[in-house]
Amino acid sequence: AIYGQSWLQRLVLPPGLLVVIEQWRASWAAEGLRLFARLGVADVLAAGPRGGMNAEAIAAKIQADAPSLQRLLRLCASITEVAPVSMTVPRSGAPPLFRLTAAGRSMVTDAPMGVRHAVMSPGLPWQARSRLHVFDAIKTGKPAFTFAWKGCRTFTEAAQLADKQAGEPKASGACIDVPSECNVFNLGMSECSSIFSPLIAGFYNWSKFERIADVGGGNGSLLRSILKYHPKIKQAISLDLPAVIDACPADSGHPSLTLARGNFFELMPEINGCDAIIMRHILHDWSDEQCAEILSHVRMCLTPRAKLVVAEMVVGSSCLNVGRMIPLAL
Repeated sequence: AIYGQSWLQRLVLPPGLLVVIEQWRASWAAEGLRLFARLGVADVLAAGPRGGMNAEAIAAKIQADAPSLQRLLRLCASITEVAPVSMTVPRSGAPPLFRLTAAGRSMVTDAPMGVRHAVMSPGLPWQARSRLHVFDAIKTGKPAFTFAWKGCRTFTEAAQLADKQAGEPKASGACIDVPSECNVFNLGMSECSSIFSPLIAGFYNWSKFERIADVGGGNGSLLRSILKYHPKIKQAISLDLPAVIDACPADSGHPSLTLARGNFFELMPEINGCDAIIMRHILHDWSDEQCAEILSHVRMCLTPRAKLVVAEMVVGSSCLNVGRMIPLAL
């Protein structure tokens, strides 16, 4: 449960309605987490005193309104199981103190296996504007973001257009160490990749390949994990859009890893001759026709006995999972 239900609600309301109300409330909890990440509250609390900080002290660090921030932090502290902060009300009557929880520490910038940018990304204007058109997507079968950002074919293009229209170097409304909206999206993808990369690297025999490429691989985090587990691989290439690669550090982080600019909707000579190509969380973004176009370009890069390794979400069971949620945004 996100919020505790009163005994009166449980007594009077039918169970089905209670579930609906709970999920409606959960949407506000999700928005609270996105705002918590976007404002950089976790960074301030992580650098602050161990006993916690009140809303006024935090607000001064992030240039926010203290009473409004306190309302947000009270909401975040009430989210059962995933609350990013805990709240303590001093007996003296002083303002409540807020401290980071384990969930909150995962939203500190650059935290090991951190998810700050992944959490805040859906709340940024370019994605929020796209979600307003999910209704149109369901009615027409066209991707939601193409209604919001006409002429854009990819998420990255939409984020770039949002940055251009905003005319600002930082994400709209962000206060602490937040790059452009395009880079927030890319950093969020890298954070998700860092979480799952060891699983993909450790549970497949990559050592039988000499030259591998990750199409849409961003900063190469997955390939670095694979090279760590399988050091005999001679060359690894992470290919992504120029805007993504340009935002990556110049040093790839491994002598056998190269970052290459390319587009899977076009020919990719940079990865010709690979004996294995990886596509992780790529194909679910596109229609069947677009997937066929992408895969035809990938096929041209493979040697005759090469392998294409696809890592994707499985919709599978009836439980609510990411594989069921993400397609609604596309």
